Amino acid sequence: MDETLSADKAFHYLVRLLHLAKKSDRQDSLGRYVLNAIENGTTPSLLQCEARFLPTTRALPDFTVQQHALGDYQALLQAGGHHD
Repeated sequence: MDETLSADKAFHYLVRLLHLAKKSDRQDSLGRYVLNAIENGTTPSLLQCEARFLPTTRALPDFTVQQHALGDYQALLQAGGHHD
């Protein structure tokens, strides 16, 4: 990386890789991928690394929502809780 990136850009690249490693929980695989690329004379872009190591779908939290009774609306209307 010394030959392709300035010190500031190399630092930024490494910090972003560390962040990606933390987010992906695939530190070992990411490290091997980047080191192998560098040994072969290339530096993978951050976008390439993200595409390869970040999941494409996000897990949604599982929660239950209870629907209120629709009769509650009727009770509001009968009580005069509506405005024209």
